[in-house]
Amino acid sequence: MLVGIDIGFSRRKRTNAIATLDEKRLEVRRLNVAERNTLLGTLRSIDAIAIDAPIVPATCGPETAREVERMFSRGLFQKRCKPGMSHIRGTGQTLRQHGREAAAIVAPHVELRGPIPGPYPEQALVEAFPNAFLGVLVDDETYKARPAMKRGSKFDWLYDVCVSTGQFARLLEEAHLPKKLRPRFIKEKDHECRAALICLLTAALASNGRAAPIGDEAGGYFFLPPLNLWNPWARDAMGFRDVIVRCRFPFPAQEPRVILPEGCSAKCPNYEPQRFALHGAIAPDDPVLLEQLRSFAEWLYLPGQDYEQEIRHAALLYARTDHSGTCIPKTMLFMHYKHLQYSSYGPTLELRPEALEAIRGNQTPSWPDGEPAACDSWNKMFGFYSDRYDS
Repeated sequence: MLVGIDIGFSRRKRTNAIATLDEKRLEVRRLNVAERNTLLGTLRSIDAIAIDAPIVPATCGPETAREVERMFSRGLFQKRCKPGMSHIRGTGQTLRQHGREAAAIVAPHVELRGPIPGPYPEQALVEAFPNAFLGVLVDDETYKARPAMKRGSKFDWLYDVCVSTGQFARLLEEAHLPKKLRPRFIKEKDHECRAALICLLTAALASNGRAAPIGDEAGGYFFLPPLNLWNPWARDAMGFRDVIVRCRFPFPAQEPRVILPEGCSAKCPNYEPQRFALHGAIAPDDPVLLEQLRSFAEWLYLPGQDYEQEIRHAALLYARTDHSGTCIPKTMLFMHYKHLQYSSYGPTLELRPEALEAIRGNQTPSWPDGEPAACDSWNKMFGFYSDRYDS
């Protein structure tokens, strides 16, 4: 079962909406707070759930500011899909409180699965932000031509634009949801029900590993559409750029294909590597990722060795890490480095002579424009290899 929840506060009015998709049957209901909590308590076997309210760790207090909310309050995001600050007294803190309540009710019934960034690392219980979810899909010219609108009407305008530009067909495809659901999304006119449907899409994308989680561990993440659907202005404003992370290693055959996320620019004023990271947007069992890891492993290791476990560990590391300055060879070599350091990781593997020669030459991966991708740990890793094999 997939679930999307649009959170409201009213005890009397039905300002909440819950969308559920179970065995291809889609239902959307409007509820007040008591009805919402009652319905959430009846849900079982939830594969993924997205809540339009802050999903923060226990260490994030009610008055603690969130980096992800600051991020979307700067630059072009500030005028196009700015979130409310949930640490501010009043509606902000109330929203955070209701998000905690809803998450606490459903958490025991969300299925365990692979690692996901956020306060529920083993469950697909994530935060949706419908305005930004739709906002990053709208092109720059449409924003410049938008009419004046009343407070609170921006989401419906974004929704209508995405309907008219065919975005829901692409979103349903990325979410691996049936095409027959598209008319339900297109015909919906109710504000709360629309928001619940976007939360449902968020849950589906989080479930299949295609969502782009934006944020940090301290304050939580917004789960947004895959980066390949983002409009260029949104990628630029966030600090992502369309590059292939290449390396100087003699990679076999041709350069690796692009794996999203393609890259991060430390030059972007909004990008703070120590506080803000893009995680995932790719699953550890992604066939393209595994194919590239195997291709590099064939070049790295002597033939006749079983390196499947090494590949699986590297895929998990790649899927969970911040991808700024990271590429397939760097990830694979890091796993081999760990195996050499700690025998508990498994048996060590023998390297090909040409691979060892490249390592000894300290041929670190780099950005296409020449910016070094090396860091302290990377340099230590090459030093470790050099000391081990030269002695």
